[in-house]
This record gives sequence, structure tokens and C-alpha cells, in this order.
Amino acid sequence: MGQRLLPYATRIHELLAEAQRAVRDETTPSGELRVGSLEDDGGTSFAAYSDDLHAPLPDVDLQIETGPTEAMIDGVLERRLDGAFVSGRSRIRISSWCRWLKKNWCW
Repeated sequence: MGQRLLPYATRIHELLAEAQRAVRDETTPSGELRVGSLEDDGGTSFAAYSDDLHAPLPDVDLQIETGPTEAMIDGVLERRLDGAFVSGRSRIRISSWCRWLKKNWCW
């Protein structure tokens, strides 16, 4: 059994090393960062932090989208947003989350 798995382990090891090299090669973060925020936060407190982010990371183009919690969660799940700040308990059901993970991330 071990001999059959060895080629896969070797490939995984090589891909991991390649991924680590790719991350290390980027010395300065750059590109678009799409963040979702609640409507109440987006126009006030979160906007103040965007200046703090831009100063040390001038090559990062911060895009802020505001909306209700469900819209922010949908944005992340649909990959329109890289991350989001949300509030409280979401009405998203665990079973639908598991189905989404299985469909999009499991092979």
C-alpha cells in the first residue's frame, strides 16, 4: 500500500514546495482586495481603517462593498468578495453550507 501512495506523497510535497516559493516571491502584497462590511460599518468605522491599510500597502486596491449580513456571506461563498465582516447569527443553514463545501471544495 505504501509503495502505491509514494508517488502521490511525492507530488504533494513538490506542489507544497512550489506553493511556498510562489508566496515567498511576492515581497509586497498587491492587487485587489474585496471586503464586505455591514451597511452600518461600511460608511463609518471601516472606511477609517482603509487609510491605515493603504499607507503600508499602497499596491493593494481595497474595494469595500456594503450590505446586510446575508448578502456579505453570499458574496464570499460566490467568490465576489475575499472576506466580509458580518454580525450575529446568520440564517444560513449548516446543511446548505456543507452542500456548498462538498460541491465546490471536495473531490
